[in-house]
Amino acid sequence: MNALLPSCCLDTSNGRVFLSPTQIELLANCIVPQYSLMVRFAGHSGLRAGEIHGLKISDLRLDLGYLEVNRNVTEVRGKLTIGKPKNGKARTVFLGATICTELALFIVGRSKDEWLFTTENGRQIRHGNFFKRHFKPAVLEAGLDPATNFHSLRHSAASIMLAANLPLLTVSQQLGHSSINITVDTYGHLFPSAHDELQQALDDAWS
Repeated sequence: MNALLPSCCLDTSNGRVFLSPTQIELLANCIVPQYSLMVRFAGHSGLRAGEIHGLKISDLRLDLGYLEVNRNVTEVRGKLTIGKPKNGKARTVFLGATICTELALFIVGRSKDEWLFTTENGRQIRHGNFFKRHFKPAVLEAGLDPATNFHSLRHSAASIMLAANLPLLTVSQQLGHSSINITVDTYGHLFPSAHDELQQALDDAWS
């Protein structure tokens, strides 16, 4: 495992929890089956909760390994509102072959107009209800840090991508940040050895 990737840690400066792929899989196995794939998908893609709840099957391009984020769902005073993604524009998010295969099986026989992830009754997910009834109990059952919330899956996806040495610009685009500076400000602490690496690179170049 890359040293940049926390096995599970709480960033005490801001309360962010980072989970490893193994812990994300454990969490997915502890939640009710209806939401298991959604948990793994969140930890894989790095999408925000509202973006996930706004996905329709028609947004998937699984044969090409990506999807389009076209909507964001928010809940205000019990009412669901469908709007544009954060920063006001759609974006392309790339997926690995394994999660594409799982999604392809998940949507077999379903209409392209359907929401990708729904409740057990086929209704649109209300995130507050989902968190209280399903996500939080699964976190506790899995024995994870009680501070873990759904957004922790987004943070975890970012740390996993950075641990794989993907370029910051690529990670920033995948996460839908408006600028690479936001990515650096949010996740720059995941590079504790950056100065050592810089010094070594300068020594190598000038030796």
